[in-house]
Amino acid sequence: MQSGAIPDDHISASSYFDAAVNAIYGRAHVEAGGGAWCPREMVYREGLQYLEVNLGALHVVTKVEVQGRFGNGQGREFARQYKLQIWRPNMAHWTTYNDGRGEEVCVSLLCCVLTLGRSVAGS
Repeated sequence: MQSGAIPDDHISASSYFDAAVNAIYGRAHVEAGGGAWCPREMVYREGLQYLEVNLGALHVVTKVEVQGRFGNGQGREFARQYKLQIWRPNMAHWTTYNDGRGEEVCVSLLCCVLTLGRSVAGS
């Protein structure tokens, strides 16, 4: 995503606060727009906000990297947890990624400035 190889029209979200923090600004290490994607409403534990990335074809995803909004020092927002969900053709619905033991992977973040890279198990 950072390189721009995934076009803006392949990135969407459930909502966004304003145009400066639209889904297309959800690229790590890029300080464009407001510096991040921010959903319209505050997200609570069972929030249903999402950032969706269409890879355009089947790919093996080996790592996911997330970061909060630094906004050139103006913002300090970040998701405290996230789940990775996948979908591909012939799947009836989105499925939450599970580790090798069948447990849902729910990642916790501690800070907005650092990025967190999470390897996907089994890859």
